[in-house]
Amino acid sequence: MTTHPNDTHQLDGEDIVAFGSFQLNRTRRILSSAGRRIAVRSRAMEILVALTERAGAILSNRELLQRVWPGMVVEEGTIRVHVALLRKVLREVEPDSDFVHNVTGRGYRFVAPVVRQRPSGDAPMAESSGSMVLQRCLPPLRRNDLAVLPDPVFDSDRSACMLGERLARARLVTVTGPGGIGKTVAALAAAEALGARCAHGVCYVDVSSSRSRALWCVLAAALGWSPDESGSRRELLRHLSKQSMLLVLDSCEQAIDSAASLVEDVLRSCPQVSMIATSREPLRAAGETIHELAPLGWSAPSAGATGGRPPAYPAIQLFLERAGDALARPDEEALALVATLCRRLGGNPLAIEIAAAQVRWLGLRTLALDLPDSMLLGLEGRRTAAPRHRTLRASFDWSYGLLSQAEQAVFRWLSVFTGSFTVDRAVEVVADEQLPPDIVMECLVKLARKSLIIADRAGCAVMYRLHDLARAYAHEKLHQHGELSLI
Repeated sequence: MTTHPNDTHQLDGEDIVAFGSFQLNRTRRILSSAGRRIAVRSRAMEILVALTERAGAILSNRELLQRVWPGMVVEEGTIRVHVALLRKVLREVEPDSDFVHNVTGRGYRFVAPVVRQRPSGDAPMAESSGSMVLQRCLPPLRRNDLAVLPDPVFDSDRSACMLGERLARARLVTVTGPGGIGKTVAALAAAEALGARCAHGVCYVDVSSSRSRALWCVLAAALGWSPDESGSRRELLRHLSKQSMLLVLDSCEQAIDSAASLVEDVLRSCPQVSMIATSREPLRAAGETIHELAPLGWSAPSAGATGGRPPAYPAIQLFLERAGDALARPDEEALALVATLCRRLGGNPLAIEIAAAQVRWLGLRTLALDLPDSMLLGLEGRRTAAPRHRTLRASFDWSYGLLSQAEQAVFRWLSVFTGSFTVDRAVEVVADEQLPPDIVMECLVKLARKSLIIADRAGCAVMYRLHDLARAYAHEKLHQHGELSLI
């Protein structure tokens, strides 16, 4: 590494940022540490400038080629060479550093927080209010990494496109649907596609992690700020009002009242902030647009219709991909069984992935035709998945645990219906002294809104039904509460 005597004095109006122990003058292309200039080759410097300008976002190889070698024909391997040179320079100063991440097949990401500096000194720009200090990062430090996406689900690109269209017309879009339907995947796919339009990037917030913490403190932490409970929510909103960014608020059903309040405050105070929320029910917040995710499509192929190729139904494609070698060359009989199983699973991506992983041990015919719904609920998925996604029963447990006692009781009793039913029929069967008719009707609407029962609209009428797996789960709860004898 070559260093030079201190020629790093700063002039007003220059674009100067800091990361780790480094200071980067992006106007004059000077990198320094501890007041000494560090020699960096010109192409590596251009890569560093480009990455820090969009810290936290993925820059594709194509974007870097256009930025660093404009108008030139250069192989992508050249990027790897200059990124390696850049890493070598940075690690000679900070041996344990890992500022630049390679996102396989996609490009590069600068992962350290990038802080704008005062032109006259080394102190980062910061503002304080009371006991809370919010350090402004451009773009904000994201503790949650959008590069760590769940495995892609077929149709997620289409969902992301539809979300983008909705966000073009509204600043708050809530993705709703039952557990495992792919809300998080759709939201993150849309965020990846839309984040480049936001000057300060994308911030992902796992609302389910809030527990006893105030949600605005969880948001502040995700932005790379360090508030405490005595800090100011108003101060956070004031700083967000200066940002142009996209917020992804995931699993809002866990703290839905707090989420609704927060997004309304952001909509009022932060005109350049847009939001994608995911929830098993709408937030019912002012300015909200609802995007309800539909199940993946499936259909049994007709004889000879596929020409030896898997049919282009997303549910069947997902099942075959997740089954892997256990179902490498499906014939028409196997494809018909896959379609039958996908129908039993309601086209739910989580259910399909869990079931597909069992083909090797249980066989396709057993899964599709012989295994009762109660056993499908207990099949285990990925060990590393969130606890609520490890089994279908755990997914239902999550939703059931968020219901009121009255909603739980109505949900249990609705399991006696094997087909569609009307509001009047539900009241007739479920209502009693503890659950009067008006409460049953109210709970029916709430259960539909919370994605536990399905509301089919036919003209001016609405018919309700439970999916087979939801009915099986509700029937289990009916048995556990000793209510089967009352039927």
